[in-house]
Amino acid sequence: MSTFLPHWNNKNIRIFYLNTILTNAWFVLPNWMFLYALYISRQQIGMVEAIGIILGVLLEVPTGMISDVFGKKRTLIAGNAIIALSALVVALAHSYPAFLIGNCLVFVGFAFNSGSFEAFAYDSLVDMGKQDDYAKVTAKSTALALAASCVTIFVGGLLFALNPTYPFYAWIITSLIASVLFFFAHEPHVDTLHITFADKAKKLKDGVFTIFSNKFTNIIFPIIALAIIAKLNQGVVRQSMAMHFGFNGETFAYILALSMIPALFIAGKFDVIRKKVGTTALLTGLLITFSLLFVYGALTSTQMFGLPYFIIYMAIERLAGQINTVAANERIESHHRATALSVIALIAFIPYVVLMFSFSDYTAMDKIHLLMFFFAGIATLAGTYSFYTLIWNKK
Repeated sequence: MSTFLPHWNNKNIRIFYLNTILTNAWFVLPNWMFLYALYISRQQIGMVEAIGIILGVLLEVPTGMISDVFGKKRTLIAGNAIIALSALVVALAHSYPAFLIGNCLVFVGFAFNSGSFEAFAYDSLVDMGKQDDYAKVTAKSTALALAASCVTIFVGGLLFALNPTYPFYAWIITSLIASVLFFFAHEPHVDTLHITFADKAKKLKDGVFTIFSNKFTNIIFPIIALAIIAKLNQGVVRQSMAMHFGFNGETFAYILALSMIPALFIAGKFDVIRKKVGTTALLTGLLITFSLLFVYGALTSTQMFGLPYFIIYMAIERLAGQINTVAANERIESHHRATALSVIALIAFIPYVVLMFSFSDYTAMDKIHLLMFFFAGIATLAGTYSFYTLIWNKK
């Protein structure tokens, strides 16, 4: 097993691999909104989502400090237990306050796990003197995560067909097992990460200055636009588009799982594609493809048209995440890269939260096409700017 999964014989790393599978068991990913929609309005769903996200962002630093004080093991035990509790609350919910509490709890759990999980693996490798193998370990864990997501999304559809709450009960089970597994881990002796509010504020300020530096200025608008578009089309909007094409909580799970297969293949060819066409050209192509796809989505509304929509969308969404990272690697010094990407991710969250708070009614069946035309407009503007930059740089 150690040949396929590096350092499998180390208990902490073994738990890391197992919990990578368990924490990526996304039974609810394709159908959570279908359950919510049985009991609360679209506007209430938007509020539930927005408040949960804001809470999760606000807790990023405090939960990091909790991890520093109480240890990553205890933090991860708590995080997965909170996620299990949140899934139970949602499974039993029949009212807006209950869904709000359940959704807030899940983002609290995510905040506890965020950063601590990867740091747990890295510090465990440092204890062994094998920190240079971290990239190998994370590469294998990423493969496990994608495989787990694909399988459990499909299974989530089968469970939803039996009962809309069953995917959440499956999520409870995997989250509780993940929490219990961490009881058998040992706290890494090395602690490489200490976060304070002052440190976070300084890093965010440095990140803002970095992404608007001369090296990044010519592509910062299309990069941020691409991140915003990708974020806007997740969560509520993605499942609203599934409804628009006539899918339900069961059938959309099958479509999403199927769509991930070519997306993973194309993502594996990312470096080949980028080296062949160049970073800016690929960025331009992704934005234009998004624009055309949104127009296609706005003008069509049957399952026959929905399948190619999600296959193409999942592929370019995965490439979009990769191109942002590469653009940062090419233009930003190593000690600012992670912070710059965090700033871009934070900026991308803002329009989604605004959409959920103030314009969630546009995700309804009779208005979602207007939202798609709006997204197409953003992608077209950014793509045109990126194309102009590409041509200008060749002069």
